[in-house]
Amino acid sequence: MDIRKYIASERFIHDNLVKLAEAGLQGIYKEWRKSKKIDSFFVTWPAEPVFADNGAAIEDLCIVELPSDKSKWRETMVSAMQRTRAYGILLVEQRENDVKALFETKHGARCWTIPIIRSGDVLTLKKPDVTTDREHIGLLWRQQPSVS
Repeated sequence: MDIRKYIASERFIHDNLVKLAEAGLQGIYKEWRKSKKIDSFFVTWPAEPVFADNGAAIEDLCIVELPSDKSKWRETMVSAMQRTRAYGILLVEQRENDVKALFETKHGARCWTIPIIRSGDVLTLKKPDVTTDREHIGLLWRQQPSVS
C-alpha cells in the first residue's frame, strides 16, 4: 500500500491504537508490583469527542469500571461502546494463571497474555505472549471462518 494511502487509512489508526494499548501494558506491571493483583477494566477509544456527565469533552481513552458480577460485563461494555462511539476497545482481566489484555477494532484484534509465575512465595508477571487476530472480545471484530 502506498504510504500516503496507508497514513490516511483506518488501518493506520488501528495500528496506532495497538501501539498505545501495548504501551499501556506497562501500567499493568506497575500496578502488579504495588498490589499483586489487577482489577479488571475496560477501555474505549472514542471515534469522536464524547461528553462526560459533567459536560467535559473527552477525546482520549475512556476507562470503564466493570461490575463485580462478571455476567454483567458484556452489557457494561456494549453500553460504554455505544456511549463513546468506540473506535477501539481493550479488556484487561486477571485470571488464575495470567493477566489477559484483549484489544480490538473493526480491523482486527491483538491479545497479550501475561503469565503469572510463582517463585517460592513471590508472584511475578512475565513477558506477554502476543497473538494477532486470534483471540478477541467479539464486539468490534470477529475472526472470519476459513473458506475451504
